[in-house]
Amino acid sequence: MIKLLMFDLDGTLADTLPSIQHAMEISMGHFGFKIPTPKETAAALGSGARELLRRLVPADVANDDERIDEFVAYYNET
Repeated sequence: MIKLLMFDLDGTLADTLPSIQHAMEISMGHFGFKIPTPKETAAALGSGARELLRRLVPADVANDDERIDEFVAYYNET
């Protein structure tokens, strides 16, 4: 008997890039960072929100865990 069935819908059955891009635009704008293009955002996907953000923020921020924590918290609220 099957007790659990899981689907990874993101990018397979559901196109979530527009929602992710919208949240990224709001978050990057809030912190004054360059807003990535949808193509840049799509290329950075695949390892969770924290890595997505780390890949798209400026290099000096990407290596600052405290600032990344702040950014992740804001991004998760959008």
